[in-house]
Amino acid sequence: MALSDYQSIVESMVRDETETVSASHLVTGIVFAVAKYSADRPRIVDAEQLPHLLDDENDTIPLGDREAVCCWAAAYCFDQLASKHSGDIDASIQAAQVNRATPAQEYAARAKDHRKRYFVLMGQGTDGGSNDAAGTTVHLGCPERLL
Repeated sequence: MALSDYQSIVESMVRDETETVSASHLVTGIVFAVAKYSADRPRIVDAEQLPHLLDDENDTIPLGDREAVCCWAAAYCFDQLASKHSGDIDASIQAAQVNRATPAQEYAARAKDHRKRYFVLMGQGTDGGSNDAAGTTVHLGCPERLL
């Protein structure tokens, strides 16, 4: 896949009808996503860890991880939309709208959801942590009758 394919996928995930997220925002989001992915799963070449490559000719991201990279890029774009709408005020009568989120809150929630999806797809739980248990069993070496 080329960079333009990633751009199309991220664009379809975000579906910004107002065209607030420009092509350069999409590319920036993808660049950040590739950097994040490279930190999480670096490319190993001759026992050396290298960042992944993604441009019009090179794509070193494995097929199974491309959705995760696109999710991280989409999260960046949703953050941009949330930032743009952060000052928007709903001027309608508040009594008629119970528990309605502002556009900024909705975009921020979508960004959070896409980050969570990245972590799940990468096998890192829902918050970037490991799914491995953090406990162990220790035998104290005492006779069983004392326990």
